[in-house]
Amino acid sequence: MNAVHRALFPNRRRLVEEFFTDATTEKLSAELIRREISPERVITILPVPAQTILNPTPRQFRVLYRAN
Repeated sequence: MNAVHRALFPNRRRLVEEFFTDATTEKLSAELIRREISPERVITILPVPAQTILNPTPRQFRVLYRAN
């Protein structure tokens, strides 16, 4: 539904943004600081399991936060 919603309202400001980072607290903290995201803006941090088949990727965190 998000893709359809964005297509109908392309000029609408996004309220929630996301990014992925390696699943370590050091990398997570560094990325939050680099993006200037305060703790009050963080909605949730979701663990993303590693993928070993096809395109191997390490464990990650998916961070959802309120946009400015």
